[in-house]
Amino acid sequence: MTEFAIVIPVLLLIIAGTVDFGRAIYSKFRLESAVSASANYAMVNSAQVAAGTGPALAGNLATILLSNTSTAVTGKVTVNNGPVSQLSGGTVSNSGTASRADSCYCPTASSGAINWGSAVTCGAACPAGGLAGKFVEITAEYPHKPMFLARDPRLTARAVVQTQ
Repeated sequence: MTEFAIVIPVLLLIIAGTVDFGRAIYSKFRLESAVSASANYAMVNSAQVAAGTGPALAGNLATILLSNTSTAVTGKVTVNNGPVSQLSGGTVSNSGTASRADSCYCPTASSGAINWGSAVTCGAACPAGGLAGKFVEITAEYPHKPMFLARDPRLTARAVVQTQ
């Protein structure tokens, strides 16, 4: 009995830590899966990266994010530096300039953010390599609530898709 009383708290801590770690991995996988589903939709519907259809595409991608995760997820979908859909609290809000979706860009990443730069000729060589084209950026963030850590880590996932 004495040995059991000494060992059981250690075993319970190990089990609880394993469950907590598993929950974090599951949440991260679910978030990345939702971003991947949105990115796949953007690739299949690449013809919608245009001024007339870009806002609807951004809204559809944000709705896919929401339907594959939970209402705690926040996210942002930017269609070619133009139409933007923000996801927060289970609702999608739209903004941005739709006319920019008709231009081509050579975006670069800096400190986790996309710098779109100015519009360039479609198919032109980009200074950092690659060709100018149309892009869709999808980001999502989930506030994971661990059992043992004092602060809540935020799980993030991101995809940038070149559609043209």
